Amino acid sequence: MWSPLKLLSVLALSTLVVACSDSPVPVVDPSESELDARLYGTWVALENASADVARITLVPFDEQQMVAEVVGLESIDGIFQVESTLFRVLLAEFDGTIWISASELSGSESDEESRDDSAWVIARLDFEPDGVVLFREISHAVELEGIETVEGLQAVLVDRQDEPGFLDEEGIRFVRHDGVSTRFPTTAVVF
Repeated sequence: MWSPLKLLSVLALSTLVVACSDSPVPVVDPSESELDARLYGTWVALENASADVARITLVPFDEQQMVAEVVGLESIDGIFQVESTLFRVLLAEFDGTIWISASELSGSESDEESRDDSAWVIARLDFEPDGVVLFREISHAVELEGIETVEGLQAVLVDRQDEPGFLDEEGIRFVRHDGVSTRFPTTAVVF
């Protein structure tokens, strides 16, 4: 399992107070992932976010993938530390919904040995009014380990996405960095 600080990623791409459920496969085959220019740039978590994520920056890596840098604040014994993690990000839209898969590329040295390169954080993205993006991960209570194919994961997502408890209830709301104003109080000073 990834720490709550880790995502998105998904863009953020990982990131909720509880750990998320990892998938052994991404939501889309990497060669079929589609970029969405609306997500490019730096995003800041809104003040009411129930996570330690302060900022996510998404940039295209190639024609099918993005890279996300997730920067968060972690309080250890009352002292805040900044932590940055890179993620490989794949996007897919099916059944009218945008889904994100994120796999950790880098992290703290202490996490290096425990990192599972085949683990994917899966989340649903919803574009809300006023330029806000809602990021909702699959709940930690959902078991995805038995899924072996992209098609199998997509079927589960379509069938269960509206099921109570399948997605994190609150999610994390992000606003584009250049859109930060007094309308959108954020969780931390943008750094």
